[in-house]
Amino acid sequence: MKQLAHVTRNMQAWTFFLIGMLACPAGAVADDIRIPDKLIQREAQVRETDLLISAKPLIQRIGKGERILLIDVRPESDFKALHIAGAVHVPLHFVKTKPYLKDSPVVLVAQGLADRRLVPVCRELRKKGIDAQFLDGGMNAWRHAHGPMVGDRVRQMEYDRISAADFFREKNYADRIVCDISAIRSPAAEQLMPYALHLPLSGDSVNLDKIRKYKTETLLVVSEDGRGYADAGHHLLRAGFERVFFLESGVNAYRTYLEGLAQSWQPRGQRMLRISACKECGENSLNSVTPGKSIGEE
Repeated sequence: MKQLAHVTRNMQAWTFFLIGMLACPAGAVADDIRIPDKLIQREAQVRETDLLISAKPLIQRIGKGERILLIDVRPESDFKALHIAGAVHVPLHFVKTKPYLKDSPVVLVAQGLADRRLVPVCRELRKKGIDAQFLDGGMNAWRHAHGPMVGDRVRQMEYDRISAADFFREKNYADRIVCDISAIRSPAAEQLMPYALHLPLSGDSVNLDKIRKYKTETLLVVSEDGRGYADAGHHLLRAGFERVFFLESGVNAYRTYLEGLAQSWQPRGQRMLRISACKECGENSLNSVTPGKSIGEE
């Protein structure tokens, strides 16, 4: 019964917290959130390249008649809309349960950048004696390599977009080069992405000398609000860059994502005090809410 009471209080506290977040005008809650340096810094991790296969070598091997099983692990709706010719759809959490995978080499296919999800699955398949890799760059790399696809080709225009959550993870790999294409870097961009190269990509006179040495790397392109990506993509593609991804809604969306993470790191009591202190919300019953203890606390 005591544990049930703790659970009930916790649920009430979180309910009031979420209501307060929704009730506060935009920016009223987040204005004084300090984003910890740990969320901003890059870790410069090294990817496990033995698990990767690039699109062009894969296309060549298939073209020579080698039997390779392509497993598309994206949502089924995405697979039905457009997929690699000859690929089969298997949800990622079911891949390890398929006994027929030992019959031929296996290549997992995701939409774009998904190393952190695919690496452990490939490792586990290899422990079972399966020759498993995943397609580096996913569907986006496949389309740039002009690999055969089946379905609505308009959908492939979405493959070079990444969410703020994916950007947060992918920026930590040493071979990811972050480029800010804004004409002038904003204070928010300087603060949240101090590692980014400033490379304005607008107009006809664009100088790409600063990043030509990164042609074999993956570019993560950002702008202040997610605009300007079409022109940037045009310039980069003409210059021979094929591994390019764009941050959806730009630095603004990334800031919101980091603020959410920072908020979740705060002690529960402090989160509740933030709601009651919101001057624009007026008085409400949140002032009397005391977060409950966690299960197992005395």
